[in-house]
Amino acid sequence: MPYLAIAIALIMYAFPQVVHEANSTVPVPIVDNGGTVVSHDAINSRLNNQIPDILVKIAKCESSSRHFDQNGDVVSGSVNKFDIGRYQINTLYWQTEADKMGFDLYTEEGNEAMALYLFRKYGTDPWRSSQKCWVNA
Repeated sequence: MPYLAIAIALIMYAFPQVVHEANSTVPVPIVDNGGTVVSHDAINSRLNNQIPDILVKIAKCESSSRHFDQNGDVVSGSVNKFDIGRYQINTLYWQTEADKMGFDLYTEEGNEAMALYLFRKYGTDPWRSSQKCWVNA
């Protein structure tokens, strides 16, 4: 009988991820006030980077705060198809710079990281075209 306990302990030691996975729980989807499912990675990114209120307003105006549409595709601009994601970052203008920094504009995290970078460097200028929507929101 002690051999069985030793064998189980060795297996748990050798394969800790199996034990972890067996005891893990599936994260519950988080839904914002508008009914949009928000990923845990995006929330963690938001908490780590402290999204300024004005960027939250900009995202609401630019994409209704959605990164993905109802089909699961990344939201693209209705006026300019090169504007993508929650923050409608223009890939023709910003893709090269985003790539240099390792930001994937097609992911929620990369789109948000680039929005933070642009905001810290240029303020709200990159979203000037939607200013009438967010300036007094």
